Amino acid sequence: MAISAPNEAELRTLESDLLARTASAKTAMRAAQPPAQIALEHCSQCDVKHLCTDYWIPGSRKVLALESRAEFDDVELLVEERLSEQSWRCKCLLATHVPINSSVLLRIGHDNATLAAGLETNSTFRVVGALVSHVEQASLIISIVGNSELFRVPQRQGPGHLRI
Repeated sequence: MAISAPNEAELRTLESDLLARTASAKTAMRAAQPPAQIALEHCSQCDVKHLCTDYWIPGSRKVLALESRAEFDDVELLVEERLSEQSWRCKCLLATHVPINSSVLLRIGHDNATLAAGLETNSTFRVVGALVSHVEQASLIISIVGNSELFRVPQRQGPGHLRI
């Protein structure tokens, strides 16, 4: 099968496209932070999504909701009250499948005592890879399971000051 060479106009278009893509790549490389590419194929394998500002906004979650599995979710929670050694009542601040502002039960197994010791009321945490369970009469249960990760979100205490 023979493929004809591009004509003069097609070459100019290719050159223009190549120059524009090169300029875009150079701009991205000079940026202080790489631009986020919010999509399931990127975010599901990302090792730093817990730090990604663009990932933790409602608009990004709408993009991911149609493509991701509802039984696992990445959630941002405000710890409201400790209920037992392994459970806390929390408010969902952001998630893909868990309703925002809903009350959820956060459960951490006995094998994660170190994580449990670090949870404090009125603090915000991100759980990546949480198991989401539904119980008939109770609220949703967010469980820390084998591959889940828990990250504390720093709180702002004024312009430019973070409290961890």
